[in-house]
Amino acid sequence: MFKYTFLVTASILLFTPFIKAENVSKWSLNDSSSATSAVDSINSFNAVKEGSVVFEKAGALTTTGTSAGFEGSSILEVPYNTTLNPAGSFSVSAWVKPTGGTGTTRSFVSSRAAEKHGYIVRVESNNKFRFYLGAGDANGGWQYVEGPTVTLDTWYHVLATFSLTSTTADGVHTGTARIYVNGRLYQSKTLTYKPNSSTVRPLRLGGGGDKDEDVATVYNFIGDIDEVGIATGVTSPLEMDAYFNTVGNISRKKFFTEGGWDLSLLRENPSYPTDGDFEEVLKGGFITPQNTGDSYGAVVEAYFTPEVSGSYVFKLAADDYASLSISTDKNP
Repeated sequence: MFKYTFLVTASILLFTPFIKAENVSKWSLNDSSSATSAVDSINSFNAVKEGSVVFEKAGALTTTGTSAGFEGSSILEVPYNTTLNPAGSFSVSAWVKPTGGTGTTRSFVSSRAAEKHGYIVRVESNNKFRFYLGAGDANGGWQYVEGPTVTLDTWYHVLATFSLTSTTADGVHTGTARIYVNGRLYQSKTLTYKPNSSTVRPLRLGGGGDKDEDVATVYNFIGDIDEVGIATGVTSPLEMDAYFNTVGNISRKKFFTEGGWDLSLLRENPSYPTDGDFEEVLKGGFITPQNTGDSYGAVVEAYFTPEVSGSYVFKLAADDYASLSISTDKNP
């Protein structure tokens, strides 16, 4: 009788943790419960609390400290600064755990102007992650790349990047927009972008609607947010994982198979190795759940950053068959 087939892949990082892109802001959201703002550890662009933001909630991982909770009407707001609105390539990253608001638009990082300039990273009303860029109505208005459907009460690492290729005389940037979720690239498109230049439009964590003197906040996030970062330049998923040292961020994809137990059945699946029938993030170590079904194969991936140079031994156990691959990039 066919039981389980596992193909285990360990992607190994063998370089010193750093990001090629220049980080301009990082809000770790490890602030105390009595804090009135979230500290930016890089450039002191502290985010002021508006409403009932709750600090000291459980973080995304044991290595990321605590997080901030948002109930749908509160935000963290950073006064306008050109540094947070890069005129060129840039990256936005965050850990987010949506806990409510299904069917509504929920922004978790945004810097936007009324002229439809700027960037927004949010959960759209179709319950999928989206990264929006705007260069004004004359250049297509808001355009986006889209990620996967969210599951409530689940942590996700979202990385949105824009890689500049050209700029017009009037400051419209053209480049490649990408959205990664849990280290996986979901969509890539050529889009246009013009930085937010409105001094009355702040950067927001936990919200994203237009805000002038008489315009109410809309598109608020419901859930928890952790480790928000803004960088000039493009951050790769490998660099991001090394920077945050996200040990324990282990991806598991299941592929349903029939007719045997050889690993070739898994590798011959047309969706292998990227588009599993089921996908999750394991946080309890490189161990898969047991007795969860029959006739399937699985790909389990994780990053490993050695603390010191030396020899390391990797061991693998599975029922029925498994193989272990190791690489210094994302193609083991």
